[in-house]
Amino acid sequence: MNGLNFFHQLIIILGFSIPVIYIFNKIKLPSIIGFLITGIIIGPFGLKLIHDIAGIQLMAEIGVAFLLFTIGIEIRLSRFLKHLSEILLTGGLQILFTFFVGMIIGLTVQLSISQSIFIGFILVHSSSALILKILKDRDDEASPQGRISIGVILFQDMMVVPMMLLIPFLAGESGPDALMIIWKLVKSVLIIVFILVAARYVIPRVLERLVNMNMRDVLVIASVVITMGIAGITESLGLSLAIGAFLAGMALSDTDFTHQIISNISPFRDVFLSVFFVAFGMILNLDFLRENPDYIILISLIIIGIKATIVFGLVKLLKYPLRVALLSGVL
Repeated sequence: MNGLNFFHQLIIILGFSIPVIYIFNKIKLPSIIGFLITGIIIGPFGLKLIHDIAGIQLMAEIGVAFLLFTIGIEIRLSRFLKHLSEILLTGGLQILFTFFVGMIIGLTVQLSISQSIFIGFILVHSSSALILKILKDRDDEASPQGRISIGVILFQDMMVVPMMLLIPFLAGESGPDALMIIWKLVKSVLIIVFILVAARYVIPRVLERLVNMNMRDVLVIASVVITMGIAGITESLGLSLAIGAFLAGMALSDTDFTHQIISNISPFRDVFLSVFFVAFGMILNLDFLRENPDYIILISLIIIGIKATIVFGLVKLLKYPLRVALLSGVL
C-alpha cells in the first residue's frame, strides 16, 4: 500500500464513520456497532471502497494499544494487586473450564483430538478491545465486573504464547520441546515484572523532568513514545502489543502524571480505535453470512451461553452479588 492510497483510505474510513456514528448516538446504540457497520459498508464485501486493509490493521493495533494503556492507567496498580488472587483464580479457571468444554464439543461432533484441542484454544479467548471499549464507554473499568473482566482477558492474552507454541504439534508438525515452552512462559513473566518495575520507578523520573521543562509538545510525544515503545518491546518478545501497553499504563497509574498523560493520548486513542472497529467490520464476509445464517446464529448463541455460564459460575463462587456475576458473564 503506497502512502497516497493509505491516505485516501483513511479519509474514506473517517468520512463514512461520522454520519453512521451520529445516527447511532441519536438512537442510543453503542458507537462500536456503528463503526462495525461502517466497515461492512465500505469494505471488500460491501461497496468495495477499500480492498487492501493491511495498513489499516496496523493502525487498528495502535488504537488497541492506546486503549489498553489508558485503561491500565485508570485502574491503579495498588487496587489491581489487592484483587490479584481472585483475578488469577477467575482467569485461570475460566481458561481451564472453557478449554475442556470446547474440547468435549469437538470430540462430540467427531473431530480429531488435535482439532478438538484447537477448538478449545479458540473458545478460550475473547476480544480485549471490544470488552475494554464497552467498559470505557460505560465508565465501568473500576467496577467489580470491570475488574474481573479485565483480569480474565489479561489472563487470556498471556495464554496466547503457550497456545501458539503448541499449534504446530496439533498440525502434526515438529515444534518446540517442553523446555522451550516452559522457558517462553518464564520469559513472559520476567518481561511483565521488568515492565512493571521500569514503568514504576524509571519512567516517572523522566516524565518529571519533562514536566519541569514546561514544553507540552515534548510531553505529548513522550507519552506516545512510552505507550508504543513498551507495547513494541512486549510484542517483539512474544507477548501482544495490548498487554505491554496495559502493563505500562497500570504501572504509571499511581504517579502524579496520570491526568496529563491521559489528556495527551486520548485524541490519538479515539481516532486509532475507531479505525480498529471499522477494520473489524471490513473482514466480515457477507456472502458467507447470507449462505449460513442459521449455522452462524446457532454457533454464536452456543459460544455466548457457554462462556457466560462459566464466568457467571466462577464469579458467584467468589461470593459476588448476582448483578456482578451476570454482567461479568455477559461481558
